[in-house]
Amino acid sequence: MIDELELDDFIEEGPTVVTIEEEQVDAIVADVVDVNQSGVRTIQADVVHAEQSAIMMAEANTIEITQSGVFQAQGQSVSVARSGVAVVTGEEVELEDTFVGLIAAQSVSGDATILIDVRTAIVFGLVAGVVSGLLRLLFGRRS
Repeated sequence: MIDELELDDFIEEGPTVVTIEEEQVDAIVADVVDVNQSGVRTIQADVVHAEQSAIMMAEANTIEITQSGVFQAQGQSVSVARSGVAVVTGEEVELEDTFVGLIAAQSVSGDATILIDVRTAIVFGLVAGVVSGLLRLLFGRRS
């Protein structure tokens, strides 16, 4: 594991390309980030490549994830293959044999199991609101 002093020095330098292999890192800020068999809390970059890794938050223009677990991926173009992602947001999202909890994208293509998309979330919210309102009207407090 990279200790805090080394990591802070590393990030302040502002390297263009960061490659992490079999490490645990708190935060990475760079133009291009390659992560392989590692754990990273947050990544901010122009391009992120992750393989067999665990990432809490990846924010980039282009994100490519393979055989990894990611909590949140946010980018212009997001490609996910054989992975699990809790939340994906982006303009173009390409999925291959992937599980996604929540997706919000302008364009989605590929094969995936998606638990909730934006339309489903909106419909669920509307139905829950109507049911809640009706129950309140029917069983609300009486003076």
